[in-house]
Amino acid sequence: MTPEEVEQKAREKAEAKAQRTADAKERRYQQAKETVAAEKAAKRPAPVLVFDGEEDLRSIEWLVDSVVPAQGAGMLFGETDVGKTFVALNMAIPVCADLPWQGHAVAHGTVLFIEAEGGRSFALRKHAAKLEAGVTPNLLKTVGFVTVYEPLGFGPDTDLALVLRRAQTIREAVANRALPPIRFVVVDTLAQNIHGDADSNADMTAFLRLFRAFLKALSVELVFGLLIHCRRSRRNAEIWTEGDAR
Repeated sequence: MTPEEVEQKAREKAEAKAQRTADAKERRYQQAKETVAAEKAAKRPAPVLVFDGEEDLRSIEWLVDSVVPAQGAGMLFGETDVGKTFVALNMAIPVCADLPWQGHAVAHGTVLFIEAEGGRSFALRKHAAKLEAGVTPNLLKTVGFVTVYEPLGFGPDTDLALVLRRAQTIREAVANRALPPIRFVVVDTLAQNIHGDADSNADMTAFLRLFRAFLKALSVELVFGLLIHCRRSRRNAEIWTEGDAR
C-alpha cells in the first residue's frame, strides 16, 4: 500500500470510530430522556374518571350574566387599533363598580388589569371608561381596579412556585385595601405577557397552564381571565372563551 492509501485507511478508521462513539452517546442520551419521562409519568396522579350520572349538573355561574362565565380563560382578539383595550375596559369597569353591562347583571369584584401594552396613558383610558360607564364622582378613586404595568412573562421555563407567590402577593394587597376579592383579570396583550411565541403550541400550552394556576391562586372567588390578542386575519374585535365551537 502506498503511504497515501495507508493514511486514507487510518483516517476512515478514525472517522468510523468517532461515529460509533457519537452513536453510542446519542443512544445513552435518548435512553436517559426516556427514563426521565417515565419517572415523571409515574409521579403523575391517576386521571379522575367521571362516569355517566356523576357529572356536576349545577347551572353555570356567570361573571357577566349569559355572556362571560365566572371561571375560565378567554380571548379578545382583533386587528391592531380596533379598540380591543376599550372593549375590555368597557366590560371591566361594571364588574368593579357593581354596575350592569349592556343590560346584563355582573358579579361584583375587583378587577386586575395587566397593562403591558399602552403604558401610563392607560390611566387616562381607564378614567374615561369609568365616566362612560356612569361611575359616580365619589367612587371614581375607590372602585376595586388594580393595574400592573409589568408583563407576566409566563413561559415554558417559568417556575410555578414563583407564579403562585406573585398571585398570593396580589391577593394579600387587595385584601389589605379592604377591596372585594378579584373576579376578573385582563391581560393586555398576550404577545407582551408570554415568554415565548404566542403562535407556538408548546409555548401557549405552558402559558395557559401557568395562567390558570395564577387565576386560581388570586382569589377565594371564581376568576375569569381575558387575554387580549392581535389577530390580523380578523376585521373586528371579537371575544372567544373556552368551550366556544369557533
